[in-house]
Amino acid sequence: MEHMFQNAICVLALIPGRALAPWEIGVWASGLEGLSPRACLAGGAIYLDLSWQRGREREAALRALSLAPEGLRARAGVGRGMAAAALAARLAPPLGVFLLPEDEGERMRLLTPFPVSFLPLSGWARRRLELLGLTTLGRLQLLAREALWELLGREGELCWWWARGIDPRPFPWTPQRPVEVGVERELPWPELSPEGLAALVRRLAHEAMAAAGGRACREAELWGETAWGQAYRLPCRLAAPTASAEELARALTGRLLASPPPGPLLRARLLLRGLVGEWGRQEGLLPSARDRGGLLEAARELEGRYGRPLIYRPVEVRPWEALPERRWMLMPITGRGRS
Repeated sequence: MEHMFQNAICVLALIPGRALAPWEIGVWASGLEGLSPRACLAGGAIYLDLSWQRGREREAALRALSLAPEGLRARAGVGRGMAAAALAARLAPPLGVFLLPEDEGERMRLLTPFPVSFLPLSGWARRRLELLGLTTLGRLQLLAREALWELLGREGELCWWWARGIDPRPFPWTPQRPVEVGVERELPWPELSPEGLAALVRRLAHEAMAAAGGRACREAELWGETAWGQAYRLPCRLAAPTASAEELARALTGRLLASPPPGPLLRARLLLRGLVGEWGRQEGLLPSARDRGGLLEAARELEGRYGRPLIYRPVEVRPWEALPERRWMLMPITGRGRS
């Protein structure tokens, strides 16, 4: 275990006291570049690799807090790995720093009362632990590493490390295509008219889709700041992934006109989430009325020849069922039309 502890890098976790607006994340992250060249955003928190600040971790954490947007009241935690640093931040007071101790026994004692919901587990793994009564890190600490592996696989082994204040996972520093993209625009004058807001959304949609590089998005989120300093947020989940800027603009405009901002906008930012590289849309098997008429004619002819219907179609009869064979039923297409 000791060699794994030595390999886990020192990480700083910055957990804000409230939700961050997109432009606040950008401003804060740009100031943190002087502390570490490797940073990532996950679960609403900002993580920094402090390998370059060895021996100066507390000073680096205090400097990072001083760069936070005004009124944020963030907490900072330092630990071996991202999950350990996030747990350490929960032990820190607002605007304060907490460093997990080097001694394993002391770390485990501090983390004992924490619930397993503080760990970055998948939903099914967390639910399984709760059903077995393993609701705190202290209870996880009592289990053998092999037992947790048999229970949850790879996540179980990680739970064993996390309960001891160590995260052996490597820091996610490899450059990747972002899973979300955003574009921002500051307006020369406050805008509240429906026509002006629609034009603003259309420009943002085209710029965001260009930044997405041909990928389709599943959902979008429009953030705004009014002339009176009020924040405005408008989520928009699409029925199907789209790579069309015009289709995205139409969906956002409809939502925007139905829920307008509380005042004239001075700044707006559009985020695209759930980006996918490949996308498509399932069209109907018989899209035209002529094709459907031909199918009914064939069904009528076969039914007259054999005395019973031979062509069926799926019909949803139990929408609440998860299994397709229970949710759908095959119904005959008779010579009189659809049954």
